[in-house]
Amino acid sequence: MTATMVCNVCAPSEPASRIGFPMSKNLQILLLEDVANDAELITEELRRGGLDFSANRVEASDEFLFQLKEHPPDLVLSDHGIPSFDGFTVLSLVRDRYPEVPFIFVTGHMNHEEIVKAFEQGANDCVLKGHLGHLVPAVRRALRQAAEQRKRKQREIEQEQIIQQLRDELGRLRTLNSILSICASCKKIRDTGGKWVSLQDYIGAHLNISFSHGVCPSCAYELYGKFLDGKSGGAPG
Repeated sequence: MTATMVCNVCAPSEPASRIGFPMSKNLQILLLEDVANDAELITEELRRGGLDFSANRVEASDEFLFQLKEHPPDLVLSDHGIPSFDGFTVLSLVRDRYPEVPFIFVTGHMNHEEIVKAFEQGANDCVLKGHLGHLVPAVRRALRQAAEQRKRKQREIEQEQIIQQLRDELGRLRTLNSILSICASCKKIRDTGGKWVSLQDYIGAHLNISFSHGVCPSCAYELYGKFLDGKSGGAPG
């Protein structure tokens, strides 16, 4: 996942009124934080920012992996300095399993090299615990980016479906433009699989055409001529 590099470790806070919040549902947040007081400050900041969310806090790797698998989150907030669980390992696990889920580091300290590495590996943002006023704008921005990415992916899927449909239609047209084997007696067509089918079934399958039934003038005279001679004035030309 490619993240737009807007680092909140050093960037000024963006007013929340300027950032659209794309999700109307209750936001499911997976929070990796081993300090209970820090976790409380983070969730309080999110509530103060007007976000509708449920936070699931974990402190260790086994808890994190279980929650990540059993309860897929809408957003991951992770400390970077947990001794037993490296932050970049956490980021890699999330990106491998859920590449489109926003991921934000919320940490006490990150140097410049760590910040660059975080963005290179797919983090959406980095927020210092000493500047939690940046957190809500960072979350809103990350969610908006994720929503835009989902829309782009959906458009790509729809375009691929249209392209495949056009390819299928072209294949059917190419089949119809080739030389077909037709029975000299019953007029059945041999399809590409070697099966003999009626002309009606063959055309219906390849061109999605439905047939209605009628009788042409020549056949009508041949079949019902004795009833028509006195009315039609003879066989049709």
